[in-house]
Amino acid sequence: NNTSFPSKVISYLANNLRVLTAPLDVLTKSEFSDCLYYYRENAPEKIAEVIKSIDFSADYDSVSIIKKLDNSFRMSLLELLRQSDYES
Repeated sequence: NNTSFPSKVISYLANNLRVLTAPLDVLTKSEFSDCLYYYRENAPEKIAEVIKSIDFSADYDSVSIIKKLDNSFRMSLLELLRQSDYES
């Protein structure tokens, strides 16, 4: 699990869904880590406790974070393409 990126997490965040996941390094160190909810113990009761602790009435906007990351990626890609044009 620590070596593969769960791409479905980004799909869920792009649809403004709250995501509950195991604390994988790839997620806890990601740019959108603050949007995720983590369970520490892989036991149904513990996972249910975390779900019940989520305040669904609180403001939540994972879509804006995904859009920001998308823009950042596009700008980085554009810069990379510009640099490769200069080197040609």
